[in-house]
Amino acid sequence: MRTRGLLSTMQRQDVLDRIILTIGFAIFSLAVLYVVSRRIGLLTLQRKLADAIRSGSVSAEDIVAKVQHGPSPANAPPIYDEL
Repeated sequence: MRTRGLLSTMQRQDVLDRIILTIGFAIFSLAVLYVVSRRIGLLTLQRKLADAIRSGSVSAEDIVAKVQHGPSPANAPPIYDEL
């Protein structure tokens, strides 16, 4: 009888440990995602792009065309010949 009680307690503790571990991992993953997104600036770029499209200063078709054809020659990085 006592062994059954101890086993039941251990099983409950195991479930609780798994829940705590899962929640901790989720919080850690969200923190890493936040730091990486701030470091890379993808969300800022996405926000600026969405604002530009909404304001009408640039159209979605222009953006798609630039992505498909690459940067214009004026905006292209300089090409250095090897010495």
